[in-house]
Amino acid sequence: SGKTTDYLHFKTVFQTQATYDNAIDKVMALMDSLTKQSDKNRISKELTLAACFTKLDGEYGDLTTLASECTSIIDNLQPPRSDKTFVSFMDTVEECISSLKGVQLGENYVPTLMLSVEKKLDTDTQKLLSSHLIREKPQLNAKPQCILDFLSIEKGAAKMRLKNK
Repeated sequence: SGKTTDYLHFKTVFQTQATYDNAIDKVMALMDSLTKQSDKNRISKELTLAACFTKLDGEYGDLTTLASECTSIIDNLQPPRSDKTFVSFMDTVEECISSLKGVQLGENYVPTLMLSVEKKLDTDTQKLLSSHLIREKPQLNAKPQCILDFLSIEKGAAKMRLKNK
């Protein structure tokens, strides 16, 4: 998902910063910003940013592609069975979450991804998590972050236990 994430981040930043009034000026600024000649050639005949990004989305993927990649990555992870594997598991989860949060509208895909994460947890961690959620009572839209915060604390505890071995 590195290529898709990098592209979508570039797209978000570019759309925020390209404040030209004229559509052609925006397209020219985009062409100047691209580093690969093949990308410049791909959009060379386009007249609007929307058309340019449609072509580039086809090459690098869009938000749905990124969300699918992140879900696939999580689904293919082995459930963590030790402190060491839990830390590695959480590194991957945090990277996927950061990738989604780093692009426009990516936050909308985080709740579904967190459901996949929850399913991978062992029974004891699921029990601790459910108790944590009952104590915290997060609003529905805050639940994914509440889960991520809990798992980050558990990751820190796992790291501490690994250092003490």
